[in-house]
Amino acid sequence: MKGASTEELTKAIDKCPSGALSYEMRRQDKKMNEETSVQIKTMKKGPFLVKGNCMLTDEDGTVLAKSGPFALCRCGKSKNKPYCDGSHKV
Repeated sequence: MKGASTEELTKAIDKCPSGALSYEMRRQDKKMNEETSVQIKTMKKGPFLVKGNCMLTDEDGTVLAKSGPFALCRCGKSKNKPYCDGSHKV
């Protein structure tokens, strides 16, 4: 990624299925838009990718994540539910 443009880097990070990679836009208009929107993308044969300002809680109300990005399991095979651990590929 050395020498990659900001757009190339953000596209690569956006494709990270685990949510382990993230970035923060510094421009005020971008940040304001991110604060007011949530994006949930269904990956073909993969997890739900959640981005934006949203809170993930478990059934008891315990906060698991204060904001995205994160990848949520939708196949039921993950050993790290509710997060995707890539088990759907096996």
